[in-house]
Amino acid sequence: MTLHRTISRIQSVPARRDSSLVATVALLADLVDKPNGHPIPEASPARREVAELAVAVAVDTETKLRELERRIASLERLAVTDPLTGLLNRRGIRRSLQNALSAARRYGEQGVLISIDLDGFKFVNDTYGHAVGDKVLKQVAQILSEGVRETDCVGRVGGDEFVVILTRAPWEDGLKRARVLESQLNSTAVNIDGRTIMVRASCGTQTYGSEDDAPTLLDRADNEMYRQKRTKADQPGGTPANN
Repeated sequence: MTLHRTISRIQSVPARRDSSLVATVALLADLVDKPNGHPIPEASPARREVAELAVAVAVDTETKLRELERRIASLERLAVTDPLTGLLNRRGIRRSLQNALSAARRYGEQGVLISIDLDGFKFVNDTYGHAVGDKVLKQVAQILSEGVRETDCVGRVGGDEFVVILTRAPWEDGLKRARVLESQLNSTAVNIDGRTIMVRASCGTQTYGSEDDAPTLLDRADNEMYRQKRTKADQPGGTPANN
């Protein structure tokens, strides 16, 4: 491969096209090769050796930079991902909510936030063990993920706490979709090793628009979720509100 072709390959990456290293090596290549790949007759062997060495260094550096970028991207994904369910974690969901609210302010969009807490999950862990509890959490994560659009956001923000952001959703449509999700959760049976565990969840649903901020919106959704949980606990045979 000629020096110019090697430089062109490096420059094909937009992030590298204007780098000082590539620009310098390109100048060196111009001293020994024509753009069509033919050598310049007056170029000395020493000059060619220096240019070829510079290109080799540039290629090696480019390879290392790409690998470093891949590692950084992987670490960034890990920083916002819940390792058990693969959903967003608390940091990730807060970032997504900030982005959704920024879009709401900029474009006048509407959306719905759902705060979800599983009822009686402590009993599941205490009775069947944490391995079974983890399987229940994964099932809940799957139900939520499959019940939303690709543009929506789903996160696990605590032990048995989840958050769903229905972005760019008119309030009436978003509230309908939230009720469907709640119904799906509360009609789910998880079968594990011959045992059937019924999923029960309390959901706090809040609409948002251009005037809302993240902390207040999350507090409102949490308060609504806990109100629903207390209402269930007050019913005969209800699950204690702190479980």
